[in-house]
Amino acid sequence: MNDKVRILIPPGMGDAYWVLVKLPAFLRKMGYGKPELTIASHPSHGGSHLRSIPYLELFDFFTIGNPPSVANDTTLDAVWHEAYVGPGRSIIPCVQGYDWLVSYNGLLWQGNYIEDDDLACDWYPKMLHVDQMDTWADTYRNKFGPYVALSWPFYGSYAFYWQEFSLDSIAEALRIFLLETGLRPVFIGAHWEPEINPMMSELQAKLGLDYVDYAGQTSMVQLFSLLKGSELFAGYQSGLSIASAFLHNKTLALWCRGQFHDNMRWACVPPDTRNVNYIALDTVGLTTPLLIDELKNLHSKTKS
Repeated sequence: MNDKVRILIPPGMGDAYWVLVKLPAFLRKMGYGKPELTIASHPSHGGSHLRSIPYLELFDFFTIGNPPSVANDTTLDAVWHEAYVGPGRSIIPCVQGYDWLVSYNGLLWQGNYIEDDDLACDWYPKMLHVDQMDTWADTYRNKFGPYVALSWPFYGSYAFYWQEFSLDSIAEALRIFLLETGLRPVFIGAHWEPEINPMMSELQAKLGLDYVDYAGQTSMVQLFSLLKGSELFAGYQSGLSIASAFLHNKTLALWCRGQFHDNMRWACVPPDTRNVNYIALDTVGLTTPLLIDELKNLHSKTKS
């Protein structure tokens, strides 16, 4: 008999992080041992529904299910709405044959803070391979010199972002910032992005500067190492911007009002990083001079 508790979680890296922040307290409350986590998501082209698996493999206080992902049961749309986008429960029992579904997306999207309930937050769950990441970070610094890690996924719902603050404006701000600081641009991202993100090449061309494109060419350990080795991270909000803040890296993330509650851009990262080494800007009303100033101010901060 298999008595291991089995938990469904949403598919993204940021989504998984919020679960991991709350999971130790939930396990203690319920008296559970090491649980099994499974992603609930329909299979997608390029395997992006499995994008958080390499991230989950960086932790060892749970195991990953076999199979690691199951498709959503359409008869449970109401349950998913409550947990994923609605203001209801974040922990729901007996979903699709699993013991629990855990998702803090809905709570965050409604403008709430996940620290405001009876389960303590462990904002910095212990990661594996940290020493290896530090070694790789030194390697990247030696290889590239001082650099900024960049991630600009110009696809899907991010279309709303560049409608508010254009690609040309992003390129101009980055170009001026990079020229003034002498930092080298290093582009990072997931393995499926080069195929679905052709506008990235346009941004790179508009910079007119020497750059490194590592998007889709790294393991998760190497990706985190690139973040740790960088002077700062800049890009659209994503799992990478959340990971960068988690690593106490200087992080500037662009958010788009109307896509999320305004509170979410702060509630998604550890409290001690908010407006310290993590800066979240709204694309609505953003100007090139303001973005340049925020990048320069962030770069001038002492890395925590």
